Amino acid sequence: LAIVMGPVTAVCITLWIERGRRERDGQLRIVRMLLATRHLPAHPDYNVAINLIPLEFNGCAEVMAAWRRYHTILREHPAAEHREDHQRRLNAAQSSLIYQTMVASGLKLSEGDIQSEVYLSQGFVDRDMMYLKSLEAMPEIAAALRDQVNLTQALVIGARGQPPAPGGVEQ
Repeated sequence: LAIVMGPVTAVCITLWIERGRRERDGQLRIVRMLLATRHLPAHPDYNVAINLIPLEFNGCAEVMAAWRRYHTILREHPAAEHREDHQRRLNAAQSSLIYQTMVASGLKLSEGDIQSEVYLSQGFVDRDMMYLKSLEAMPEIAAALRDQVNLTQALVIGARGQPPAPGGVEQ
């Protein structure tokens, strides 16, 4: 019995330890992404981390409760006069969520430190603001290009002596 049960028990213990290690590694990956991008909620890694929390922390009631609170506040659309309060509540919910993921992963950092202790280079902020402004300008650029194409086609058609096609596009 000992000859059979010894190796079987050893394999079971090894598999149990390996499962725990994989779970913790997955949780630590999420915590790392959250901490690294917590002041950049538009960052793809932040979104991935938030969306993977139910997968990696589904057995942690405190984390899931914090995740639900964060999503509840995220879904709110406050009026302009309440945006500052909403942002404050959202930041607090985010800090609570990150704190709970850290506790569940066996890490220690206070919620206050999560909110206040962050490094974000001004160059990175400037780059992101420039990128956002360029995205906002895209519809205007597209409209200007469309107008330019229509004017160019009208000039070409006019030079040929043909009437312009409907909608400004030659057929």
